[in-house]
Order: sequence, then C-alpha cells, then structure tokens
Amino acid sequence: MADATTVSELLHALWAADATLNGLLPAERVFTGWAPPGTMPYAVLSQPAGTPAGQGHRNRWSNEQWRVQVWSAGYNAGLAIRQAVEDCLANADASLTTGGVVRIRFEGSFNLPEEDPTATIWQFVTQFSVVVERPRAL
Repeated sequence: MADATTVSELLHALWAADATLNGLLPAERVFTGWAPPGTMPYAVLSQPAGTPAGQGHRNRWSNEQWRVQVWSAGYNAGLAIRQAVEDCLANADASLTTGGVVRIRFEGSFNLPEEDPTATIWQFVTQFSVVVERPRAL
C-alpha cells in the first residue's frame, strides 16, 4: 500500500489496493470533498460531522466520521460498488506514516434516487467511524 499521512490518503490507498473494489470503480474515479462533472460511476469521500478528540496517558486520539458517496446511473452497479466499499473498508486497521494507528468501523449505509431531467441517478452512501490514535509527545 502507498504511504499515507492522512485518513483521506489512507482510504484512497485501501480502495486502490482492493482488486474487487478497484475493478468495479477505479480509484482514479474517487474524489475527496467533491467531484468534477464527468462520467458515472464515481465516488466522493467526505467528512460530514465534527471530530471528537481526546488525549490519554500514552496517546492522542480522534474519532472522525467519514462518508463514501457512490453515484451511479444503474442501481445494480451502484449497489455492487457500495457492497465492495463496505467489504473493503469495514473493520480495516492500518497505520499512517506519521505514526498514527487507524481503525475503521462500519456505521451504516443507505441509497436513494436523485431525479435528473434525463435519467434517474442513484446515490449509494456508506458511513464509517474512523478512530485515529497518535503517539503523545512527551
């Protein structure tokens, strides 16, 4: 897996390293924050909520909420991508090159149609809790 210093970079690296998920939706079509107009399907990684943080005797931690939104013109294709996202990221544990340990936990998912004048576009959403622990500076 490529070096990752942020949670966003780590999620991209995990996506690219998963053969099934990357086969259904290549990592080049996964964007952080927003996506430029283009061909579907594509995905957007975002943080919809605040980030609670704390500090223990040996480490600092944060609990970040992350959302993966998959946009697809086809229901079955989008559902397959959403399931692959869940299989790839749910319960994943990894490390950041900055010394942090990351634990990703599945929170939930849903899908809904987005009406467009020319077609129905499906949005498939998966939410994760991402706990990041970093060594505490002494």
